[in-house]
Amino acid sequence: SDDPANNAYAQYAHENGLWRDAAQNPLMHNWNHVFVRYCDGAYYSGDRLEPRMIDGKEVFFRGKYITEAIFKDLAPKLASATDVVLSGCSAGAIRIYAHLDSLRAMVPSAAKVVGLADSGFFMDVELFTPKKKFVATGHNGTALLSPKCLRDY
Repeated sequence: SDDPANNAYAQYAHENGLWRDAAQNPLMHNWNHVFVRYCDGAYYSGDRLEPRMIDGKEVFFRGKYITEAIFKDLAPKLASATDVVLSGCSAGAIRIYAHLDSLRAMVPSAAKVVGLADSGFFMDVELFTPKKKFVATGHNGTALLSPKCLRDY
């Protein structure tokens, strides 16, 4: 692609061993790879059916439904999977930390599923806390969180 963002990701993946080169990635070089570009602002967790008005515009927070659609679309390939690695960096890594249990439930039970969070651990500080809270309150982004986590925290 001529898209600089795609080229930047390709360069990142190449430099960090995520490419399909057996020398750089001996374990997973020949596995199926799915890249989902991050775009919804809430780790694809929003479960708000009605839009919210933000700066005079309707904004929909339906990342949970995007997640479910992605896994439904992948279901035929995942049906025979033996090993599944769910990974992300930055906000994608937060998704792995927060949603791995729910994502695991969307993969056939016979498959071994692991999470690989490549960064994305943000401390509970003034800069990040309001933004993280907005995911839970503004996006209603709690549906994919662990029920135990919700209950305890």
